[in-house]
Amino acid sequence: MVPAGGGAEQVTAIYDGCVQAMLRSTCRVVNDKSDIPPSEVVLIAGVGRVDARSYRALREAGEGMCAQVQAQCSAQWEGPSCRTARALWGGPAHKPR
Repeated sequence: MVPAGGGAEQVTAIYDGCVQAMLRSTCRVVNDKSDIPPSEVVLIAGVGRVDARSYRALREAGEGMCAQVQAQCSAQWEGPSCRTARALWGGPAHKPR
């Protein structure tokens, strides 16, 4: 089931973007070793503001993060986790508004 706003193709594109970043070792989430402040929002260079809790959860998921993103975006396209994933790997067509 993919809710309105995010079809299966969009979810697959985000998942693929995540996997490609992991394979190229350019994944900001995995390579970011800085402390995440206790604020509600994290500012990521080149990406912008993302939900801090969702970003923290992605970091904690480690190598399983792309599968986690796929499941979360399939379940709740406009949820904070999917909005964070879209900001990171969605490309211009899928960026949150």
